[in-house]
Amino acid sequence: MTGLLNLVTLICALVALWSIWKRQWKLLIAVCIAFAIYTVLQPSYLPKGSVPRSEVPPFPPKEAQIEDRNSRPVPIEERARQRDESIQNGLPFLR
Repeated sequence: MTGLLNLVTLICALVALWSIWKRQWKLLIAVCIAFAIYTVLQPSYLPKGSVPRSEVPPFPPKEAQIEDRNSRPVPIEERARQRDESIQNGLPFLR
């Protein structure tokens, strides 16, 4: 049914163009009046009225703990020790 209602505008436009081409002005005026009546009577699919909004539930307060996840620089002595150990042990996949 909705498809047929949508075809009414296309049919009105085609009949109007045909009546202009054939210079039938009375038919053009009739089609324009029919189209104006159709647009007034066409059902609207938009929501009508207002929709009540639901209330947002209150969120319980939480004690937020700040956790520092930033990486700290490794001291030079620790890097030197790790480098020396890796040189002594060799590459792990060659053992």
